[in-house]
Amino acid sequence: MKMKRILSFLLALICAFSLCVGMSACAPTGDPDTSVTEAELAAAKTAAKTALSAYADPENYREAERTQLASAVADGNAAIDAATTKDDIAAALAGAKVLIDAIKTDATLTAEELTAAKTAAKTALEGYKNAADYRDAEKAELSALIAEGKRAIDDAADIAAVSAALADAKAKIDAVKTDATLTVEELATAKDAAKRELDAYVNAENYRDAEKAALATSIENGKTAVDAAEDIAAVNATLADAKAAIDEIKTDAELTTEELAAAKTNAKNALSSYADADDYRDAEKAELAAAIAEGNRKIDAAENVSDVNTALANAKAAIDGIKTGAELTAEELAKAKDAAKRELDAYVNANDYRDAEKAELATAIKNGKSAIDAATDIAGVNAALASAKTKIDTLETDAEISAKEPTIRSSV
Repeated sequence: MKMKRILSFLLALICAFSLCVGMSACAPTGDPDTSVTEAELAAAKTAAKTALSAYADPENYREAERTQLASAVADGNAAIDAATTKDDIAAALAGAKVLIDAIKTDATLTAEELTAAKTAAKTALEGYKNAADYRDAEKAELSALIAEGKRAIDDAADIAAVSAALADAKAKIDAVKTDATLTVEELATAKDAAKRELDAYVNAENYRDAEKAALATSIENGKTAVDAAEDIAAVNATLADAKAAIDEIKTDAELTTEELAAAKTNAKNALSSYADADDYRDAEKAELAAAIAEGNRKIDAAENVSDVNTALANAKAAIDGIKTGAELTAEELAKAKDAAKRELDAYVNANDYRDAEKAELATAIKNGKSAIDAATDIAGVNAALASAKTKIDTLETDAEISAKEPTIRSSV
């Protein structure tokens, strides 16, 4: 029964491949062929088994397929041995060959595996990255690398080469920067550039110590803000803010200019209030105005605070040289007193008087000078002088007394 099943299976395969000449050849008779001898039938079986043994080289198959091959050969040999006619032998041999043909050789499996590996590799390559994550230029580069990778995969001669081509393509794709990567790099570049620009924005040597400290703080705060920025627009905004803060810090030159301007204003104010024009006579008022105007011109022309102070001091000295009305009045009073006292001294000749009158004359002159010195104005000086002269005029000279003496003697 087992032998009949094998023969039926083999005949079915032969029919399926249309190896029979007629439909009758596809049905085993199971009856011995009386037209051939036993020796001829045995020789036919030996030849069939020899052909079956040589039909496929086991070395061309893998272990599992070698086992299948050995089983197919064994089943074929069994079917050949069970054949009772030459036709059955031929059918058994043909059926065994069909079974063997269905067993894949190492080369066939390798080719199929290579094809499958290539398909899988190309699918993996297509799905390796999302084109939506890239910018237009990088999308084009990505597409070109995928196409190049597929060509390399298709050209691969074995799975190792497929894997190498896939790995190489992935490595090249990994080098293509995504939009996110480019954005991060651009932001980092923008931050570095902004901080360098901030460092170079001004020269710290142009500032005084206090302002240098404020400058350093502004730069440090600006850099911190730049580092915290989340996009390039924020970097630019923080850079602009930091620059604006630095612009508010005054340089040594700016402070010097401001201090010079303030010193000039203060100096001119001081000069303007240094002397009261009402304290001067008309001629001196004009002189005072000219001195102030000249002082203001020199103050305005000063190039530093020291020059301002010098111009102010010189202007004050010039004003100090202009005499006020009070000073002129005092000088005139002093001159009048000196003149009055000299006039009093020269008013009479003491030698013209006798001793008693000389004494009175000296007293009158002394008292007159005291009155002159006590005078508070020129009118007082003149009055004191006139009064002293009047007193002196009452004193008789020696000549006047001598002229009266004969008259006195004659009357006696």
